[in-house]
Amino acid sequence: MNTKVKKAVIATLLTILLATTAYATAVFLASFTSPQVKVERFDGFFEFSTDNSTWSPATENYTIGNMSWYVRFNITSAYSGTVNINWTLQYWNGSWQDTNVTVTSENIILDGSGNQTIYASSDGSQETNKNWADENGVWRDDLKQYTYFKIKVDFYTP
Repeated sequence: MNTKVKKAVIATLLTILLATTAYATAVFLASFTSPQVKVERFDGFFEFSTDNSTWSPATENYTIGNMSWYVRFNITSAYSGTVNINWTLQYWNGSWQDTNVTVTSENIILDGSGNQTIYASSDGSQETNKNWADENGVWRDDLKQYTYFKIKVDFYTP
C-alpha cells in the first residue's frame, strides 16, 4: 500500500473513532437514572349513563347530541391503596386525541375488594359526577364535527 493510501485510511479511521467517541460522550452526558417506580395494573370496565343513574356497558353505542352523558369505572383489580385518577375526554380523528375536557379524582381509596365503582368527579362520588356534554346537557360546539368519543383514565399514586 502506498503512503498516500495509508495516510488516507489512517485519517478515515481516526475520524470514525473521534466521531464515535463524541457520540458516545454525548449519549452518556444525556443519560440519567430514574427513581424506582412501582407499576400497578388496574383492570375494570366502563359504564355510561345519560342521567347519572341508569347505567349501560360501554360496549353499547350512544348517539350523543343535546343530552347529558356520564361515565363511571368499575374496578375489578384487587389493588388497595390511595390513587389519583385523571379522566380525559378523547375524540377520534384518525387516532385518539385528548381534549381539554378533564376531571381529576384525588385521594381515592381503593379497598382491594375487586368490586369498586369510581365516578368521574373530584372525589370519585356519584353526586358530583362529571357531565361530559357540558353542565347544561348540551353537546360541546367545539367537538360537534367528531363522531367517536371515549374517556381515558390514568391512575397514579399521590
